[in-house]
This record gives sequence, structure tokens and C-alpha cells, in this order.
Amino acid sequence: MKKFVLIFILFTFSNLLFSQAYIGNKKIIGYVFDNDKTPIEKAIINFYNLKIKDGFKIETDKRGKFESDTIVKGLWRIRIYKEGFIPTELFIYTKKENTFLKNIILKKLKDEPEKSIAEKLDKAAKFFIDGKYKKSIKIYEKLIKENQYSIYINSLLGENYYYNKKYEKAAYYFSEALKEIKNNDLSSKIADCFIKKGEEKNSLKFINKLKIENIKNPLILSDIGIFFYKRGEFKKANKFLVKGIKLYPENSEAHYYLGLSYTSINKPDKAIKHLKKFIELEPDSPDVVVADSIINTFKDLREKQ
Repeated sequence: MKKFVLIFILFTFSNLLFSQAYIGNKKIIGYVFDNDKTPIEKAIINFYNLKIKDGFKIETDKRGKFESDTIVKGLWRIRIYKEGFIPTELFIYTKKENTFLKNIILKKLKDEPEKSIAEKLDKAAKFFIDGKYKKSIKIYEKLIKENQYSIYINSLLGENYYYNKKYEKAAYYFSEALKEIKNNDLSSKIADCFIKKGEEKNSLKFINKLKIENIKNPLILSDIGIFFYKRGEFKKANKFLVKGIKLYPENSEAHYYLGLSYTSINKPDKAIKHLKKFIELEPDSPDVVVADSIINTFKDLREKQ
């Protein structure tokens, strides 16, 4: 009996520690408003740390304000939703003690849906922000067949399929949404879908429409940078990778490819800097062998000069 109690206590304690892996000394504080700049109360704020793969949910107060738990440094995906509004998503890297997000706007649905449809939209949106993509897809696809809120739903079906790694369907629904809404974020996600599918021609078609300053997702910036590196277009690769790293300084893959790209254009100082950062972030990666070899080669060449 004592043995059972001890095992139970250890199991409970370890689960508690695991479930609070995101606890640190940083905070994200923000305000959520509607299109008319009216504060939105009880909007759901879903925080998810991409490295730890853990998170939590809170709600906004009467002023539309939210304040996270004390959290670890890193890249956080934040999804924001309130019934009657379109969910939105942000990527925030926490470095400072407090990160302030001002004037986050949730867009209202253009027309107020009848109750039964509103309930379905609300349920599907909540599944999406919680990462339950298959359940969300099931509801949205049924509504699409009924021609309900197609503009809004096409975009969210794209999001659900994108995060479920069904890139062909994600690209299709993003493209359908893009017919109605000219949106840089949609274009960047379509480009990323084609990159992940290995469709170079279609990738370029959408990348060429993008303005780099309008891409806010550091992971997509990294994907585009790696895409250009593999094409041998190193200056273009550097442009996207540098911005991606600025938004997410702990992106090990971006540091690795930026190091390789600088190596390709014979920029040893910059190459060494990013390859060393990659090794620091991913000491157990098999690519450390390549990174070390390049660093040592540059050092040997300097000693011979």
C-alpha cells in the first residue's frame, strides 16, 4: 500500500511539473478591441510554446486587457477568439521581462448568423484555437457545403489543414479565401504550403507577390529563406533568414541555413557566428558535424594566411 501511495505521489508530482513547464519570469500583456476600437471582454487567449509544446488559456477583462502567467523565454503562438468574431493568431518571441501588445483587433463577422449556425461556428473556432483541427475541419466543411460564411470559413479551413500538415487542401482553401480577401498573410501561407509540397514553380508564384516587411510569421520567413538557399539564391535567402531570426532568435534551423548561405558567398565571420549559434541551440543534431567542419575550415584558412 505504501509503495502504491509513493508511486501515485511521484506520478502526480511529475505530471504537475510537466504541465507547468512553461513557467518562467516573462509576461505578455495585451489589449483586444473590435473594429470600432471597443474593448472585448472575455475573449479567449490561448498561449502555446512551440518548443515546450505546452501552454494555457486566459480571458480578457472589461478593458479588453489580458496578462499571461509568468512564462519562459521563447516563441509563443497566441490565438485569440470571441464568439461572433474571426479568430486571429500571433507569433511572439518573449525576450524582455514584459512584452506589450497594443491594439489587437478582432474582426466581427459581417452578418450576424442565425443561432444554430453561430453555435457551430463558435464550436469549430474553439476546436481550432485548442489545436483540435480534425474536429474543427468536420464542422467547417459541413458549413461550406451549405454555403454558409464561405469567405470566413475558407480561411479557417486553410488554417486547420495547414496545422494538420495537409498542405494541398490548405493551399486550396487559402486560395479560395484569397479570391475574396487580398491578404499578405494568406499569400505567405499559400507559398509555404507549396514549399512544403516541393512545388517550386507555385512557391515562386506566391513568394514574388509578398512584401517581406508584411510577413510576421518567423517560421514562414525561415521556410522561404531555406527555399532560396536550396535554389542557390543566397542573397535572397539571407534576406528572409535574417528577418526570421530577428523575430525568433532561437530558431536553430534558420541559424544553420544562414550559416551555410554565408559560407556559400564567402562571409566567414557571419557564417561562423550563425553556425556556432546553431551548435549552441542544437548540440545533439547530426548537422553539428557539418557546422563544426565549416567553422574549423575557416579557422585553418585564417591561420595559414
